[in-house]
Amino acid sequence: MRKNEGVFAHAGASGPARPEPDRTHPVGGPWHESFPADHDLRGAQEIVPTQERLLEASLSVKECVRRLVGPFHRSFLANIEGSVTGSDINALHDLRIAIRRIRTVLRAFRRSLRKTSAKRIDADLKNLNQCLGPVRDLDVWIAFCEKESTSGGFSNHRLWPKFIAFQKELRRLQHTTVRRHLRGAGFYALRTRIDRFLEVELPEAGGSASEPLGPVSRRALLKSLRRMSKLGGLRHSCVAEELHELRIELRRIRYYCGFFEEMLGPRIHKLSRRAHRVERVLGEMRDADLALARVTREGPRPPRLLVKELRRLARADEAVVDAEWQKLADPEFIAAIRRELKHPCWRGQKNAEARLAAHRGPIGS
Repeated sequence: MRKNEGVFAHAGASGPARPEPDRTHPVGGPWHESFPADHDLRGAQEIVPTQERLLEASLSVKECVRRLVGPFHRSFLANIEGSVTGSDINALHDLRIAIRRIRTVLRAFRRSLRKTSAKRIDADLKNLNQCLGPVRDLDVWIAFCEKESTSGGFSNHRLWPKFIAFQKELRRLQHTTVRRHLRGAGFYALRTRIDRFLEVELPEAGGSASEPLGPVSRRALLKSLRRMSKLGGLRHSCVAEELHELRIELRRIRYYCGFFEEMLGPRIHKLSRRAHRVERVLGEMRDADLALARVTREGPRPPRLLVKELRRLARADEAVVDAEWQKLADPEFIAAIRRELKHPCWRGQKNAEARLAAHRGPIGS
């Protein structure tokens, strides 16, 4: 068998290109083709109008939630059939992205939505995504193994045919999990609950759900930044779950920036890009960890060289993580972000006017 050089070579990222790509980031990881972190949610572009601002600071929280959750919910529904039938390998991926984005919106405004069913919807979506996650991981793992750059290095190995056959059989059995969760009564109840939330509960919501969007959005992002700083040490962890915890928080920041960028300005876009770079590298490391656990704990014995390479990949990008983290967590950069978010304009129109009047003093003074 030939040397393993190039066996895990990256063939290029799939999915639609994003504007202003960062050419300095090493995106050539072996998992990026199957797990494109910059994947755009299908359906959202056709639903969300681009000729006018989607969100403004003066909007109420409930109107913001309606404008964000509605398109994500429709994309969620559009990918159910492909996930159940298995006719589209990306359908399950897109469905899980839609779930994550809906949950991020509900989490950002959970205090304002506490009198609605948002908390229950969030919990149900979390459980559903956890059930679908292992199935999607198997999709990615099999796609990775079948790539020419991978299979070409092991095609003549005596263990390879049996190893691949077991992975495909495991995925076939796991597909029943997808059908059970997306065709069951509990799932239809969840869909009905989300429809009612959007069509009945939000229009009738009052109190804190009617407060301006600006102050609530900045509070959500500031809180996530504080949590990111506390979790920063986990980037050196050898535990896949701890790496994933930090990755989830970085993804949440990226989603917040995407939701509120039109209101919060260009520096927020820079924050999103920096968080995305760290998140992507952490994702590469975690995917290698998951694959390593799978091949060493279950099924036929894999080629030894495959196990060796997975172990190397699981820790190959630690230096890259540190370098990108220094840019993201730069004290001056974070301080500038916080100053922008604490500007009086995000405290609401009336509060800003009151502070301005207090600063000027009584008329005639």
